[in-house]
Amino acid sequence: MFYTWNKDVMTGTDLFGNTEKNEVLNYDDDEEADNLYNGYFHEDYPAISEEEKDGFITLTKLCVATRLQPKLIDFFNQLRDYSEEEFSVTLYRVAEYLYANEISFIISSDMQMKSGFENSEVKLKNSSKENFNLSIEFQKHEKCDGTTANSDDEIFEYFDKPLRENGLQIGFIDTKYIEEPVEYTFFIHKISDKETVKNALNKIGYNYYEKTYYR
Repeated sequence: MFYTWNKDVMTGTDLFGNTEKNEVLNYDDDEEADNLYNGYFHEDYPAISEEEKDGFITLTKLCVATRLQPKLIDFFNQLRDYSEEEFSVTLYRVAEYLYANEISFIISSDMQMKSGFENSEVKLKNSSKENFNLSIEFQKHEKCDGTTANSDDEIFEYFDKPLRENGLQIGFIDTKYIEEPVEYTFFIHKISDKETVKNALNKIGYNYYEKTYYR
C-alpha cells in the first residue's frame, strides 16, 4: 500500500529522483511552503512516541552532517504519527521533509528502472560528501551503464564496496509493504555504528538489512 500510493515520490523518479544537490524545491508562494511545513505537525494526529523519536534522532546523529542536525532534530521533536492515516505512513512524511530541505539522508530508488542506477549513484555521492566529508568514486561496472535495469546484489556491491573501503556502508530499511520489492530504501552509515543503527531503526518500526556483504 505504501509503495503503490507513494511510488512517484519514494522511488528514484521524483522525490529522490533527478534532483541533484542544491537544486531547490520551488513553491509558488510562501503560503504553499507554510502549508507543507505545518502539515508535518497537524494537531489532528498524535505525536510520535518517545521511542520512535529517539530512533529518528539517533539515526540523525549518526548519519547526518552536524550542521544539519539541529534543524532535523527539531523536526522530529514536533513530528506527528501518521501510521493510522490511509495510504500514508510517517516515514513518507520524513522523506518528503528531507527532500524539501535538501538533506541527503534516506535514499529510495527503483533499481529496475533505467534511471534507478544513476539516481542512486548521485544520491550516494551527495550523502557521503555532505554527511561524512568523503568524495567516493564508484568504478564503473559492466552492468552499471545507466541504461540497463538491475536489482541484484552485484549492482549494490558496486556501490557498497568503495563505501566500505572508506569505513562506510549501505544500510537498508525493510519497509515491509510489498512481497517482491523492486524499490529499495537505504542510507549510509559508518560500519562501526551498525548495531546502534539497527537498534535505532527498530525503534521507528522497521528492520535493518544488508543487501551485500563485501569484506
